[in-house]
Parts: sequence; C-alpha cells; structure tokens
Amino acid sequence: MSASLRRPWTVWRARWRCAEVCRRVQSRALADQDPAARARTQHLGLPCAIIDWLCLGGLQSASVLRARSLPARCQVAGLAAAAARGAVRRRIHPIIRVEKSVDNVRPLAILLIAAVVTVLAGCATAKYPSLPEATYELRSASKYKIGPGDSVEIFVWRYPEVSTTVPVRPDGYITAPLLEDIPASGKTPTELARDLEEALSVYLRDPLVTVIVQGFQGVYPEQIRVLGEATNPRSLRYLDGMTLLDLMISVGGVTQFAAGNRAVLMRFEDGEKKRYTVRLEDLVKDADLSANVDMQPGDILVIPESWF
Repeated sequence: MSASLRRPWTVWRARWRCAEVCRRVQSRALADQDPAARARTQHLGLPCAIIDWLCLGGLQSASVLRARSLPARCQVAGLAAAAARGAVRRRIHPIIRVEKSVDNVRPLAILLIAAVVTVLAGCATAKYPSLPEATYELRSASKYKIGPGDSVEIFVWRYPEVSTTVPVRPDGYITAPLLEDIPASGKTPTELARDLEEALSVYLRDPLVTVIVQGFQGVYPEQIRVLGEATNPRSLRYLDGMTLLDLMISVGGVTQFAAGNRAVLMRFEDGEKKRYTVRLEDLVKDADLSANVDMQPGDILVIPESWF
C-alpha cells in the first residue's frame, strides 16, 4: 500500500467510500429476488449505520475501520476503490468482504447501544413520585414558633415596670423581670404569653401578658434547606404560601453543573420521611410552571450534580 493511503484525508475518504459500499450493497440485495442474497445482507444494517456515523463524523481516533494489520487496511482500501469504479453490482463476493471488515464492529455496537439505552432509560424514569402542582394560595396551616435568636417583647397590662424586650438565648430560654429561665423556643407567641401569665401570677394580681415577636429566626426543624448544586445553598425561613419557584429565586437558581430534573425533595409527613422528584430544570430554565409545587416547613431540597 502506498504511503499516501496512510494520510488522514486518504483514510477518511476510504472510510466514506466503505460506508457507501455498505449502503449500496444492502439496498441492492434487498431488491434482489434471490433469498440467499437477502439473507446474507439483512444483518449489515446496524454495522453499516455505525460505520457511516463514524466516517462522516470524522472520528478517526475511534474509527472501527482502522484495521489492526496492514493487509486488512489494504483490503478496506481496495473495496473502497472498487466502489468508486462501479465494480460492485449484484455480485455477492463484495458482501463477504464487507462482512469480514465489520465483524469486529458488532460486539462494540451492541455494547454501545445497550449502554445508551440504559442511560436514557435511567434519565427518563423518575425515581420517586411527583407532587401536585402549586396552588398559589395562603394556607395558614402552621403558626410561627419562636426560635433561638428571636427577640420577644413582653407587654404586661397595668404593670409597665415588668414589661420589657428580651432575646431568646441559644438554649431556647428567656429571662425577664421576676422571671428566670422560662422556655420559649418551639412555642407560639400565644403559648408563651400564657406561660408568662402563670409564672407572673405568683407576684402580680391577674397579669395579662402579650408577646410580640421581633427579629424572626424560627426553629431549625421548620426551616427549608437547599443542598447541592444551588447557586447559594442555604437554609431559609418558611413563609406561608411559599412555592418551589420562590425558593429557587431566593437561592439564585441552579449552577451549570446541576441535574435539575433529578432533584429530590425530602419531606417529613406523620413522622415518616418521604422523597419526591421535582423538575427544577423545566421550572427554572424552561419556565414550565406545571413543575412548580407548594413548599412546607422542614422541606429539604437536594440538587444533584449532572453526569456530563
């Protein structure tokens, strides 16, 4: 074989011609009335398609036509030259030569197609059930609970000397005039007011207490957490009527490496942790509002990284 055949452009041209041979031989054999010819060529469709894809794509480094030995390369080049001269008509011997040149393609093709089908099937199938579409309504299903870091104003009617504003300590307790170590974390303002009235009744006659919360922080179990490939992963206070779209706006969306449609929302219902699939990519990038869902206190959103 001449040295020019080894040049990249010559090898590419030989590959393209070989793919042309595959298509012509197969089409002519299928139109032939000879059952034996059709039987010998009906299995060439898949290898020919893969050869054509590799040739036209210019993937020389991964080409299946680059034979391991010099005689095999000469055979492929000779077949391509024969196709260029129009020597291939209805004869069967070129089919045998093409079959030999693509014998090594079949195992690779089968493995490649099986891998692609498996990956696509895994991507298309939702691992967990989905949630209903957002209702965009205020539910007022839960009342705000005081948490560490909150500031509470204690107003006692007719007793201004014991009315004050105190912070909630990291351990969840508060200290006020006539009051020491009163637990406040995890209680609603009304519940804390009733507890203070009971504690102050030892020193005051018929105390009437009102608790006003300032500097909202909330308790951690009711905060919403965003993990993974978010632009700004963090925890947020739950607001009544919050949806997944509101949450993504608060964290700045997802990164370029995020697999948004494989995101998982973990939610605790009746003491049991449940997982749901959410479609962040459809919601954020495609503005598909059907992918928007209602959020609940304590939800955890996990955004995985993309495979590619």
